[in-house]
Amino acid sequence: MSEDVSPLLVELGYFCVQQGLTAEAQSLLRGAQVLRPKDPAPGLFLGMSHFASGGYAEAERTYRRVLETHDDDLTRAFLAETLIAQKRWAESKTLLEEVVKRWGRENKLESKRGMNLLIVRGKNTKGRVWPSVTQQREMQP
Repeated sequence: MSEDVSPLLVELGYFCVQQGLTAEAQSLLRGAQVLRPKDPAPGLFLGMSHFASGGYAEAERTYRRVLETHDDDLTRAFLAETLIAQKRWAESKTLLEEVVKRWGRENKLESKRGMNLLIVRGKNTKGRVWPSVTQQREMQP
């Protein structure tokens, strides 16, 4: 019986993103994507890795691929951040307004926590402070 190592690959990939080891992170996260093609987490963190290394267009493509199969506001918010980095203000504003509107309808406490995480990310232009995997999972509906 073989064990599913994809959660470990995701966690290690995320750790590498935090440490600035983007090539290693991308390799680990692509491996996790192969093992779990329907899981949005590897793609989400892969997008983070591209963003952290300045690959904004690739981060955008990665987030858009996740959104093709998963209706996820956190990914939308990260996509908006990527659009801001590319100075695509209007598109980013539309995405963020949609996220805020949806969060406000669903759960005000979650909305406040989520927006606080977005504010932290927005202030950190070098991509060094990422919400923990646990925080992100708690924010998922």
